[in-house]
Amino acid sequence: MAFVFYRAIVLLYLIGLSSQRMSYYDGVEMPKIAIIGGGIGGTTVAYRLQQIVGSHLSTFDVYESDRVGGRLNTVTVNGKEYETGGSVIHPANQYMAEFAQMFGLKHLEGADGNFAMFREQEKVFETSTNSWISSLQLIWRYGLDLIRIQRSTSRLLSDFGRIYGWQEELQSFTTVPNLLLAMSDEIMASTKMSFKDKLDELKISMKFTEELAVAAARNNYAQFPASLHGFVGSVSIAGAEPGLWAVQGGNYQVPQHLLKSSGAQTISSRVTKVSNITSNSSRPLYRLETADGLTAEYDLVVLAFPLVKGAVEVEFEGFNTDIKGYEQPFHRVFVYIVDGVPNHKHFGYDSLHDMPSIIFPLSENDFYNTLQEIVPVSGDSNPQKLWKVFANTKLTEQQLDTLFASRKSMEIIDWLAYPEYQPDETFASFVLAPGLYYVNAIESAASAMEMSAMAAVNVAYLMVNEWMGHEHLVDNMFIIEEKHIKMEL
Repeated sequence: MAFVFYRAIVLLYLIGLSSQRMSYYDGVEMPKIAIIGGGIGGTTVAYRLQQIVGSHLSTFDVYESDRVGGRLNTVTVNGKEYETGGSVIHPANQYMAEFAQMFGLKHLEGADGNFAMFREQEKVFETSTNSWISSLQLIWRYGLDLIRIQRSTSRLLSDFGRIYGWQEELQSFTTVPNLLLAMSDEIMASTKMSFKDKLDELKISMKFTEELAVAAARNNYAQFPASLHGFVGSVSIAGAEPGLWAVQGGNYQVPQHLLKSSGAQTISSRVTKVSNITSNSSRPLYRLETADGLTAEYDLVVLAFPLVKGAVEVEFEGFNTDIKGYEQPFHRVFVYIVDGVPNHKHFGYDSLHDMPSIIFPLSENDFYNTLQEIVPVSGDSNPQKLWKVFANTKLTEQQLDTLFASRKSMEIIDWLAYPEYQPDETFASFVLAPGLYYVNAIESAASAMEMSAMAAVNVAYLMVNEWMGHEHLVDNMFIIEEKHIKMEL
């Protein structure tokens, strides 16, 4: 009886949300808003704000001193562009798919190819170039592990997908844990254990953990299953599923289109200082200063860049809390885009033709994370293929000569790619101070294009909900409890 009554309340609540939209803006003066950062997070905040309150905003600025796109970037080799940053999009990523469709951007399907895993130069396993044979090889080697992993990944994607429904109803969350709990208890719990422990919980064999799980974790986040938490490890496994795609012409086009469509004013200047100048008023007020002497005041400010420990160039003044206390270590990654010939003999192959498309080293003693063949973002029918190497440290000439028999040209990208994940993760809040929001708090859960877009939508709704006084749309624990009904049903 109590269960039926509770379910009825939930249904009435969800029906009532439609009428709430009608009075969303009534009688409230809209704030002046600044967004610092023009990556996928900042531009998604700008675009979503334009959708919900754009015509009501008097001041709406995005600060980006560099190119729009952030860590979505390409490098040009021989007149062709190749992805260097965020490279693949999962078919279940609704926001990235929506943006691509909205802006008429074509999908570039992931290239088929085989892979091999090596442990200290000894080949452990290699798939066939024939997909059917590869499937049989994987089943023979890993057996029921594949079924367990597939079920776990399907459950993860289903749980993750709940957030889209809540965001359609303008729901928002002030903390990463609350947002994850709105997806499922399991997702939140998996951030408090290592990926290795998560796999053990799923009864995954040690062989799978030490091979495929290591390959996925190193390729996506440059760490091993024992050193990062279960959720981000599971995301890395999902990133190995079929159906992955990228935007033809480069993923960076998405934030560029989002910013253009947002109607925000773009200020090409680097913010050097954010000062809290709030008086006794109940409303916050901030002053931004830039490297070239610009100053401006805003009611709400969004930080859409990562607070990387030891690398934040913005000064924060007048805050009761130490904003830089939210800084966290980020993983430094060296990306090598090489026009050259791999050293097939080093890997034990008789010819270059025998080389697999991807090589995953499994040992911590290996000096690189992956070696893989890549194609340009143009989607050419006969693409010029290059090779990409991920490494945690800058490679020596001797190490490069080990991987390549010859090199015509090489581009090196040295960047802070994603957080250094922990088996028991801690999280910054989406709200660092009243009126100061932090999109990149989500990266401690997992760094990915869709995660940034989803967090940005959350921040856009959160800042408007808080400004409007819509408390029922902020951290609504009713929603977090309601998910249990869905799971029981």
